[in-house]
Amino acid sequence: MLKKILKFVLEHIFGGIFIAVVAGLLVLFIWDILHDRNDSEYYGEIKYSNSVYNGYLINGVPNGKGQMTYANGDVYNGDWKNGVKNGKGQMTYANGNAYDGDWVNDCWEGQGTYIWTNGDVYVGDWVNGARTGKGTYVWANGNVYVGDFENGEITGKGKMTYANGDT
Repeated sequence: MLKKILKFVLEHIFGGIFIAVVAGLLVLFIWDILHDRNDSEYYGEIKYSNSVYNGYLINGVPNGKGQMTYANGDVYNGDWKNGVKNGKGQMTYANGNAYDGDWVNDCWEGQGTYIWTNGDVYVGDWVNGARTGKGTYVWANGNVYVGDFENGEITGKGKMTYANGDT
């Protein structure tokens, strides 16, 4: 029974080096030697040379929900698959700009919103990190464009409404 309790504590609470006093004896368990974590999913922290990841891992690789804080101050919080941003996530850049939306293979892909510190906002489609497809761009001065974008540029297939109401 004691062995089962210790195994449970080691697997579910500590998962690493566990020190316990049992019957007056100091016992050192080095769990990682007894149990290879690489085949399991767990929550943990990885410190890279230029960033820190906190979140779910499979085989020591970010998978599932997690947060990466980069050395330059950028912070990504969202879904990971095989060590890359995939799924829903938010990136707040050190300069104050922010993206919230879909990610595929570390790129903005699908639906998303990008907010610039100057007050400009884009909401719409993204392909390979660029505004491509249908979207709305609102400038801080009140001008609004609703329409098509291609490789980050307005294609002209849309409607521009100026802050004074002109179109």
